[in-house]
Amino acid sequence: PWFDGTNDYNDIYSTSFNSAFNWNAGTIMIWFKISNAGIWTNGLGAYPILFKSSATADYITISKQSENNKVGFALNFGGVWKGVTPTLGPSINWFHGVLTWDTVANQLKGYVNGTQVGSTQTGLGVPSGGALAVCCTNIGSWWHTGLVWNGWLAHGAVWDTPLSSTQIADLAVVEKFQSSGTTTSSIFDTEQGSNWGTLTYNATTPTNTSVS
Repeated sequence: PWFDGTNDYNDIYSTSFNSAFNWNAGTIMIWFKISNAGIWTNGLGAYPILFKSSATADYITISKQSENNKVGFALNFGGVWKGVTPTLGPSINWFHGVLTWDTVANQLKGYVNGTQVGSTQTGLGVPSGGALAVCCTNIGSWWHTGLVWNGWLAHGAVWDTPLSSTQIADLAVVEKFQSSGTTTSSIFDTEQGSNWGTLTYNATTPTNTSVS
């Protein structure tokens, strides 16, 4: 869905989710697309996905940084910030973002479009645990109307274990076209819907492939 950069957000807090959330290890994932290139250089942070402790400053997030064109895959445990901040702007493409962490293995990793970005971060702090903050367990903002995402977000997910690089690469694959059997004069599109304008298609395999 579209987030307007002003007051759109998705509050994903619930008591059951709070009970299931694992501060010590996990994976967060979200697809994100900024609405226009100028937002990359507006000097403001924005948060596609955020989980913050209710009692301390501990948090886990994938965020647009206030620094031009940067995205952060980061956590803060016990006052120790660890993260990677790759440059993704000024692109206005869709990105698949994933953050994994494991306090026992002492590792944080960030992934963009199925590939790890930056180095594996070590030296993680110790999370306080405890309850998630009702105000700040969100898709699309830090708190309900603060540091709000301007653009599209989709397919947010959370796991209570760090996914492997192979699993993350699989999640980043988008199958735009699916067909089986004998198909003539048609093409199946699982994602674009009414976004098609003029389609130009050239193919040599199989023989006599065409689009009408």
